[in-house]
Amino acid sequence: MTKISFKKCIVHTFSHGPVPALTGSLVCQHCGSIYHNNCSVLRSDESGSLERHYHPLDTPRFIQVASHQYVEASVILQWKNSMNVAWVSMMNCGRICDTTFSSLNVQLPDGRPYTTNLQSEHLFDAFIIISLLQDCKIRGTTLVVPHEGEQSERFRAAMEAQNRRIRMSGHEREHFCNKCIRVHNDSDGQPHRMIETIVMDGVTLGHPCCGVHACQTPLTSNRDCFCFNHWGLNNVCFVNVCGAGIVAGTRACSGVEHQQLFKRLTEHSNSSYHRKERYRKLGVPFPLPTDSLLNHINARSKRAAGLYKRSQTHNEQLIFYLCGVVVARDMFYGAEVVTGVVEFVEITFQGTNMPNQIIYII
Repeated sequence: MTKISFKKCIVHTFSHGPVPALTGSLVCQHCGSIYHNNCSVLRSDESGSLERHYHPLDTPRFIQVASHQYVEASVILQWKNSMNVAWVSMMNCGRICDTTFSSLNVQLPDGRPYTTNLQSEHLFDAFIIISLLQDCKIRGTTLVVPHEGEQSERFRAAMEAQNRRIRMSGHEREHFCNKCIRVHNDSDGQPHRMIETIVMDGVTLGHPCCGVHACQTPLTSNRDCFCFNHWGLNNVCFVNVCGAGIVAGTRACSGVEHQQLFKRLTEHSNSSYHRKERYRKLGVPFPLPTDSLLNHINARSKRAAGLYKRSQTHNEQLIFYLCGVVVARDMFYGAEVVTGVVEFVEITFQGTNMPNQIIYII
Protein backbone atom coordinates (compact mmCIF):
# COMPACT_ATOMS: atom_id res chain seq x y z
CA MET A 1 0.00 0.00 0.00
CA THR A 2 1.08 3.57 -0.63
CA LYS A 3 0.37 6.77 1.24
CA ILE A 4 -0.23 10.02 -0.63
CA SER A 5 0.69 13.35 0.96
CA PHE A 6 0.48 16.91 -0.31
CA LYS A 7 2.16 20.16 0.72
CA LYS A 8 1.90 23.76 -0.37
CA CYS A 9 4.60 25.22 -2.59
CA ILE A 10 5.48 27.94 -5.09
CA VAL A 11 6.23 27.07 -8.72
CA HIS A 12 8.23 29.59 -10.76
CA THR A 13 6.97 29.15 -14.31
CA PHE A 14 8.22 30.58 -17.59
CA SER A 15 4.89 32.03 -18.75
CA HIS A 16 3.04 33.00 -15.57
CA GLY A 17 5.80 33.66 -13.05
CA PRO A 18 5.41 32.40 -9.46
CA VAL A 19 2.22 30.39 -9.02
CA PRO A 20 0.86 28.86 -5.77
CA ALA A 21 0.52 25.11 -6.12
CA LEU A 22 0.37 21.78 -4.35
CA THR A 23 2.99 19.08 -4.72
CA GLY A 24 2.30 15.45 -3.97
CA SER A 25 4.48 12.51 -2.99
CA LEU A 26 3.92 8.78 -2.66
CA VAL A 27 5.26 6.81 0.31
CA CYS A 28 5.58 3.04 0.16
CA GLN A 29 4.52 1.72 3.57
CA HIS A 30 6.37 -1.54 2.97
CA CYS A 31 9.92 -0.28 2.28
CA GLY A 32 9.61 3.40 3.19
CA SER A 33 10.61 4.70 -0.24
CA ILE A 34 9.35 8.18 -1.13
CA TYR A 35 8.52 9.15 -4.71
CA HIS A 36 8.44 12.82 -5.67
CA ASN A 37 7.71 14.41 -9.03
CA ASN A 38 11.40 14.61 -10.00
CA CYS A 39 13.23 12.16 -7.74
CA SER A 40 12.88 9.17 -5.45
CA VAL A 41 14.23 8.75 -1.93
CA LEU A 42 15.51 5.20 -1.43
CA ARG A 43 17.62 3.52 1.22
CA SER A 44 21.04 2.41 0.05
CA ASP A 45 21.75 -1.33 0.20
CA GLU A 46 25.44 -0.72 0.95
CA SER A 47 25.53 2.08 3.51
CA GLY A 48 21.92 1.98 4.72
CA SER A 49 21.59 5.76 4.39
CA LEU A 50 18.88 7.54 2.43
CA GLU A 51 19.77 8.49 -1.14
CA ARG A 52 18.02 10.73 -3.61
CA HIS A 53 17.69 9.18 -7.10
CA TYR A 54 16.75 11.53 -9.91
CA HIS A 55 14.81 10.03 -12.81
CA PRO A 56 17.27 9.23 -15.63
CA LEU A 57 14.86 9.09 -18.58
CA ASP A 58 14.37 12.81 -19.12
CA THR A 59 14.90 16.14 -17.42
CA PRO A 60 11.85 16.78 -15.21
CA ARG A 61 9.66 19.74 -16.07
CA PHE A 62 9.79 21.14 -12.53
CA ILE A 63 12.89 20.96 -10.34
CA GLN A 64 12.76 21.37 -6.58
CA VAL A 65 15.30 23.91 -5.31
CA ALA A 66 14.00 24.32 -1.75
CA SER A 67 11.50 22.74 0.59
CA HIS A 68 8.60 24.79 -0.84
CA GLN A 69 10.16 26.17 -4.05
CA TYR A 70 9.99 24.63 -7.54
CA VAL A 71 11.33 26.10 -10.78
CA GLU A 72 10.31 25.16 -14.30
CA ALA A 73 13.19 23.68 -16.31
CA SER A 74 12.75 26.21 -19.13
CA VAL A 75 13.33 29.04 -16.64
CA ILE A 76 16.58 27.46 -15.48
CA LEU A 77 17.74 26.99 -19.07
CA GLN A 78 17.08 30.68 -19.67
CA TRP A 79 19.30 31.50 -16.67
CA LYS A 80 22.06 29.32 -18.09
CA ASN A 81 21.85 31.02 -21.48
CA SER A 82 21.93 34.45 -19.84
CA MET A 83 25.08 33.54 -17.92
CA ASN A 84 26.81 31.95 -20.92
CA VAL A 85 25.94 34.61 -23.51
CA ALA A 86 25.56 37.86 -21.57
CA TRP A 87 27.54 37.02 -18.39
CA VAL A 88 24.53 37.76 -16.20
CA SER A 89 25.17 36.90 -12.56
CA MET A 90 22.99 34.56 -10.53
CA MET A 91 21.72 37.42 -8.42
CA ASN A 92 20.71 39.46 -11.46
CA CYS A 93 18.93 36.47 -13.00
CA GLY A 94 16.76 36.30 -9.89
CA ARG A 95 16.20 40.04 -9.93
CA ILE A 96 15.11 39.92 -13.57
CA CYS A 97 12.51 37.27 -12.77
CA ASP A 98 11.26 39.12 -9.70
CA THR A 99 11.05 42.42 -11.60
CA THR A 100 9.38 40.88 -14.64
CA PHE A 101 6.52 39.34 -12.68
CA SER A 102 6.27 41.93 -9.90
CA SER A 103 3.38 43.64 -11.69
CA LEU A 104 1.27 40.47 -11.42
CA ASN A 105 0.86 40.99 -7.66
CA VAL A 106 0.71 37.29 -6.88
CA GLN A 107 -1.40 36.80 -3.77
CA LEU A 108 -0.46 33.81 -1.66
CA PRO A 109 -3.22 32.02 0.24
CA ASP A 110 -3.18 32.34 3.99
CA GLY A 111 -0.92 30.05 5.93
CA ARG A 112 2.07 30.02 3.55
CA PRO A 113 5.16 31.17 5.49
CA TYR A 114 7.29 31.93 2.42
CA THR A 115 7.50 34.49 -0.36
CA THR A 116 7.62 34.37 -4.14
CA ASN A 117 11.05 36.02 -4.33
CA LEU A 118 13.95 33.92 -5.54
CA GLN A 119 17.03 33.70 -3.34
CA SER A 120 20.57 33.27 -4.64
CA GLU A 121 20.71 29.80 -3.08
CA HIS A 122 17.69 28.74 -5.12
CA LEU A 123 19.32 29.80 -8.38
CA PHE A 124 22.61 28.09 -7.56
CA ASP A 125 20.86 24.84 -6.67
CA ALA A 126 18.74 24.98 -9.82
CA PHE A 127 21.81 25.56 -12.00
CA ILE A 128 23.70 22.70 -10.35
CA ILE A 129 20.83 20.21 -10.49
CA ILE A 130 19.91 20.75 -14.12
CA SER A 131 23.59 20.67 -15.19
CA LEU A 132 24.13 17.36 -13.43
CA LEU A 133 20.89 15.95 -14.86
CA GLN A 134 21.87 16.93 -18.40
CA ASP A 135 25.27 15.29 -17.96
CA CYS A 136 23.70 12.09 -16.61
CA LYS A 137 21.21 12.03 -19.49
CA ILE A 138 24.04 12.19 -22.04
CA ARG A 139 25.91 9.34 -20.32
CA GLY A 140 22.78 7.29 -19.64
CA THR A 141 23.29 7.18 -15.87
CA THR A 142 21.25 8.12 -12.80
CA LEU A 143 22.09 11.04 -10.56
CA VAL A 144 22.38 9.75 -6.99
CA VAL A 145 23.07 12.15 -4.12
CA PRO A 146 22.64 11.95 -0.32
CA HIS A 147 19.18 12.79 0.94
CA GLU A 148 20.31 13.78 4.42
CA GLY A 149 22.66 16.59 5.40
CA GLU A 150 23.05 20.20 4.35
CA GLN A 151 21.79 21.32 0.95
CA SER A 152 25.10 23.08 0.26
CA GLU A 153 26.96 19.75 0.56
CA ARG A 154 24.41 17.50 -1.14
CA PHE A 155 25.75 17.79 -4.69
CA ARG A 156 29.44 18.40 -3.92
CA ALA A 157 30.62 14.84 -4.59
CA ALA A 158 28.66 14.64 -7.86
CA MET A 159 30.07 17.99 -9.05
CA GLU A 160 33.64 16.99 -8.20
CA ALA A 161 33.26 13.69 -10.06
CA GLN A 162 31.85 15.48 -13.12
CA ASN A 163 34.62 18.08 -13.09
CA ARG A 164 37.33 15.40 -12.89
CA ARG A 165 35.83 13.47 -15.77
CA ILE A 166 35.36 16.51 -18.01
CA ARG A 167 38.77 17.93 -17.14
CA MET A 168 40.66 14.83 -18.24
CA SER A 169 38.38 12.88 -20.58
CA GLY A 170 35.34 15.01 -21.33
CA HIS A 171 36.77 16.78 -24.36
CA GLU A 172 37.25 15.64 -27.92
CA ARG A 173 40.27 13.37 -28.41
CA GLU A 174 40.39 11.94 -31.93
CA HIS A 175 39.92 15.27 -33.66
CA PHE A 176 40.83 15.80 -37.32
CA CYS A 177 40.33 18.90 -39.45
CA ASN A 178 42.20 20.80 -42.16
CA LYS A 179 43.26 23.55 -39.76
CA CYS A 180 45.19 21.41 -37.29
CA ILE A 181 46.17 18.34 -39.36
CA ARG A 182 48.60 18.23 -42.28
CA VAL A 183 48.78 15.16 -44.53
CA HIS A 184 51.89 14.70 -46.70
CA ASN A 185 51.61 12.54 -49.82
CA ASP A 186 54.28 10.35 -51.32
CA SER A 187 55.55 10.46 -54.89
CA ASP A 188 52.48 8.55 -56.08
CA GLY A 189 50.11 11.05 -54.53
CA GLN A 190 49.00 8.71 -51.76
CA PRO A 191 48.81 9.81 -48.10
CA HIS A 192 52.16 9.00 -46.55
CA ARG A 193 52.49 10.92 -43.29
CA MET A 194 50.18 12.89 -41.04
CA ILE A 195 51.41 15.65 -38.73
CA GLU A 196 49.27 16.58 -35.74
CA THR A 197 50.10 19.58 -33.54
CA ILE A 198 48.68 20.72 -30.22
CA VAL A 199 49.28 23.86 -28.17
CA MET A 200 49.70 24.17 -24.41
CA ASP A 201 49.23 27.40 -22.54
CA GLY A 202 48.46 28.49 -19.00
CA VAL A 203 45.71 30.98 -18.25
CA THR A 204 46.20 32.99 -15.08
CA LEU A 205 42.82 32.48 -13.44
CA GLY A 206 43.46 32.27 -9.73
CA HIS A 207 40.98 30.47 -7.51
CA PRO A 208 41.03 30.37 -3.69
CA CYS A 209 43.07 27.43 -2.44
CA CYS A 210 44.85 26.16 0.65
CA GLY A 211 47.85 28.20 1.78
CA VAL A 212 50.08 25.11 1.91
CA HIS A 213 52.12 24.84 -1.28
CA ALA A 214 50.60 22.49 -3.90
CA CYS A 215 47.82 21.33 -1.55
CA GLN A 216 44.80 20.34 -3.66
CA THR A 217 42.29 19.81 -0.86
CA PRO A 218 39.38 22.23 -1.42
CA LEU A 219 38.57 24.90 1.12
CA THR A 220 35.53 24.58 3.33
CA SER A 221 34.75 28.22 2.55
CA ASN A 222 36.28 30.65 0.07
CA ARG A 223 37.03 32.96 3.00
CA ASP A 224 39.35 30.41 4.63
CA CYS A 225 43.14 30.47 4.30
CA PHE A 226 43.72 26.75 4.88
CA CYS A 227 41.84 23.55 4.12
CA PHE A 228 40.44 21.21 6.75
CA ASN A 229 43.62 19.09 6.82
CA HIS A 230 45.83 22.14 7.50
CA TRP A 231 43.38 24.03 9.68
CA GLY A 232 45.85 24.09 12.56
CA LEU A 233 48.10 26.49 10.63
CA ASN A 234 45.61 29.25 11.42
CA ASN A 235 47.16 29.26 14.89
CA VAL A 236 50.73 29.60 13.54
CA CYS A 237 52.46 32.92 12.85
CA PHE A 238 51.85 34.12 9.30
CA VAL A 239 55.60 34.66 8.67
CA ASN A 240 56.88 31.57 6.89
CA VAL A 241 60.19 31.20 8.73
CA CYS A 242 58.65 31.61 12.19
CA GLY A 243 56.34 28.72 13.10
CA ALA A 244 55.49 30.02 16.58
CA GLY A 245 51.98 30.28 17.97
CA ILE A 246 49.94 33.41 17.40
CA VAL A 247 48.72 35.99 19.87
CA ALA A 248 44.94 36.07 20.27
CA GLY A 249 43.32 38.56 17.91
CA THR A 250 46.27 38.66 15.50
CA ARG A 251 47.94 36.47 12.89
CA ALA A 252 51.45 36.93 14.32
CA CYS A 253 53.45 35.51 17.20
CA SER A 254 54.58 37.44 20.26
CA GLY A 255 57.78 38.59 18.52
CA VAL A 256 58.07 42.36 18.35
CA GLU A 257 59.10 42.50 14.69
CA HIS A 258 56.34 40.16 13.55
CA GLN A 259 53.74 42.04 15.59
CA GLN A 260 54.88 45.33 14.08
CA LEU A 261 54.78 43.85 10.59
CA PHE A 262 51.27 42.52 11.16
CA LYS A 263 50.18 45.89 12.56
CA ARG A 264 51.55 47.77 9.54
CA LEU A 265 49.80 45.41 7.15
CA THR A 266 46.45 45.77 8.88
CA GLU A 267 46.79 49.53 9.29
CA HIS A 268 47.71 49.94 5.64
CA SER A 269 44.69 47.98 4.40
CA ASN A 270 42.21 49.57 6.79
CA SER A 271 43.38 53.19 6.74
CA SER A 272 43.63 53.23 2.96
CA TYR A 273 40.00 52.26 2.66
CA HIS A 274 38.72 54.74 5.25
CA ARG A 275 40.88 57.57 3.92
CA LYS A 276 39.59 56.96 0.41
CA GLU A 277 36.02 57.15 1.71
CA ARG A 278 36.72 60.47 3.45
CA TYR A 279 38.20 61.96 0.28
CA ARG A 280 35.21 60.73 -1.70
CA LYS A 281 32.70 62.37 0.68
CA LEU A 282 34.61 65.66 0.53
CA GLY A 283 34.71 65.56 -3.25
CA VAL A 284 38.52 65.61 -3.31
CA PRO A 285 40.33 63.27 -5.76
CA PHE A 286 42.10 60.47 -3.94
CA PRO A 287 45.89 61.12 -4.16
CA LEU A 288 48.08 58.62 -5.95
CA PRO A 289 50.85 56.95 -3.91
CA THR A 290 54.18 58.74 -3.99
CA ASP A 291 57.48 57.14 -4.96
CA SER A 292 58.59 57.03 -1.34
CA LEU A 293 55.41 55.19 -0.34
CA LEU A 294 55.82 52.66 -3.14
CA ASN A 295 59.46 52.07 -2.19
CA HIS A 296 58.41 51.59 1.43
CA ILE A 297 55.79 49.00 0.46
CA ASN A 298 58.19 47.12 -1.82
CA ALA A 299 60.95 47.09 0.80
CA ARG A 300 58.53 45.94 3.46
CA SER A 301 57.32 43.01 1.34
CA LYS A 302 60.90 41.83 0.79
CA ARG A 303 61.85 41.79 4.47
CA ALA A 304 59.59 38.93 5.48
CA ALA A 305 57.57 36.57 3.34
CA GLY A 306 54.38 35.35 4.91
CA LEU A 307 50.85 34.22 4.24
CA TYR A 308 48.88 37.26 5.28
CA LYS A 309 45.97 36.82 2.88
CA ARG A 310 44.22 33.98 1.13
CA SER A 311 46.26 32.00 -1.42
CA GLN A 312 45.21 31.35 -5.00
CA THR A 313 46.02 28.70 -7.57
CA HIS A 314 48.79 29.41 -10.05
CA ASN A 315 46.96 28.92 -13.37
CA GLU A 316 44.67 26.75 -15.47
CA GLN A 317 46.62 24.75 -18.03
CA LEU A 318 44.92 24.16 -21.39
CA ILE A 319 45.71 21.72 -24.20
CA PHE A 320 44.02 22.58 -27.48
CA TYR A 321 44.34 21.99 -31.21
CA LEU A 322 45.38 24.71 -33.62
CA CYS A 323 41.77 25.12 -34.72
CA GLY A 324 40.73 26.01 -31.17
CA VAL A 325 39.16 22.74 -30.02
CA VAL A 326 40.05 22.16 -26.37
CA VAL A 327 41.52 18.74 -25.59
CA ALA A 328 41.90 18.94 -21.82
CA ARG A 329 42.38 21.37 -18.97
CA ASP A 330 43.80 21.04 -15.49
CA MET A 331 44.52 23.21 -12.47
CA PHE A 332 48.13 23.91 -11.56
CA TYR A 333 48.37 24.78 -7.88
CA GLY A 334 51.99 25.55 -7.05
CA ALA A 335 53.75 26.49 -10.28
CA GLU A 336 53.80 25.78 -14.02
CA VAL A 337 56.82 23.49 -13.96
CA VAL A 338 57.96 21.34 -16.88
CA THR A 339 57.54 18.07 -14.98
CA GLY A 340 53.91 18.89 -14.27
CA VAL A 341 53.32 19.80 -17.92
CA VAL A 342 54.84 16.51 -19.13
CA GLU A 343 52.73 14.52 -16.68
CA PHE A 344 49.62 16.40 -17.83
CA VAL A 345 50.31 15.50 -21.48
CA GLU A 346 50.96 11.83 -20.67
CA ILE A 347 47.74 11.51 -18.69
CA THR A 348 45.70 13.33 -21.34
CA PHE A 349 46.81 11.14 -24.26
CA GLN A 350 46.98 7.90 -22.34
CA GLY A 351 45.53 5.15 -24.53
CA THR A 352 45.36 7.38 -27.63
CA ASN A 353 47.79 8.55 -30.29
CA MET A 354 50.32 11.07 -29.04
CA PRO A 355 50.52 14.20 -31.26
CA ASN A 356 53.62 14.69 -33.39
CA GLN A 357 54.35 18.20 -32.17
CA ILE A 358 53.59 20.09 -28.96
CA ILE A 359 53.87 23.87 -28.86
CA TYR A 360 54.39 24.85 -25.24
CA ILE A 361 53.84 28.56 -24.60
CA ILE A 362 55.85 29.71 -21.60
